[in-house]
Amino acid sequence: SLKGTFSWRRRRNPDQEFRVDTKDYTLTATYQPNFIPRLSVDASVTYEDVHEKKDFYNVTPGSFDTFYLGSNALIYFAGVTYEGIYRGLGAGVYGSYARTWSENSEHYADGVLSLWYKNKWVTPFLTLERTYLVDKVNRNDSFDANLLTISLRKEF
Repeated sequence: SLKGTFSWRRRRNPDQEFRVDTKDYTLTATYQPNFIPRLSVDASVTYEDVHEKKDFYNVTPGSFDTFYLGSNALIYFAGVTYEGIYRGLGAGVYGSYARTWSENSEHYADGVLSLWYKNKWVTPFLTLERTYLVDKVNRNDSFDANLLTISLRKEF
């Protein structure tokens, strides 16, 4: 299946004269083969356009100065999920990559491996994640991390 979406979010903080407009254009593809019904392959690409506006009160002339900041991003995502490998055992591998440019040039990547065991009581999840961010403007803001998450989920 193919799906296209557009979302427009506007957040305001009137106390600080601050506004952020974010527009996302996303194309998503999903594939579930008939010969392996518990397998799902997903991919998406998103173009994100962000505009920030802040008004500053200028004391000397008694007026407002407006500060604008804009950035654009391309975000890629892909994932493979397989439910019922053995009884309730499931696994998923996901990855994303984002690149921003304009005033805030960054590269972000994330890879996730998840295992879970679905049963009638509670579903334990084990997730291993590798993530990194490369900030092209402020190199000291770059980071990388390995994350291990163990969680329990209950469906009602």
